[in-house]
Amino acid sequence: FVTDAGGARQPLYSRESGAVASQPLQVWVNGRTASSAEVLAAALHDNCRAKVVGAKTYGKGIIQGVFGLSDGGALIETVASYATPAGAEINERGIAPDEERIFLSDVLGSSFLDADIKGAAIAQPVCGTRR
Repeated sequence: FVTDAGGARQPLYSRESGAVASQPLQVWVNGRTASSAEVLAAALHDNCRAKVVGAKTYGKGIIQGVFGLSDGGALIETVASYATPAGAEINERGIAPDEERIFLSDVLGSSFLDADIKGAAIAQPVCGTRR
């Protein structure tokens, strides 16, 4: 959902493609996962499409508008915020993973990504589980 400055909530929709809808999916997150990535992770989780694995996300769930001023300056103002499909606000709260995990690639570098992938136990998500 997008919540505007007046408090009105508007749902966000996407076009669904059945190409991979039956395949198990995990979304890997950490403290640097922010903004639209948090919106996607929460949407996949809350719609019983993916398990969220890793660490709590950053918590940037706001939409800002830039308004030009007559003197050439600009005013940046928060105009809306994002919430998960289940209604939880993302801003300053982040998304809690279903399963906490420290990824080798986060600690030791991207050359360890293959080890993270091999260690992943990817299964269909269990609906309705959110910490």
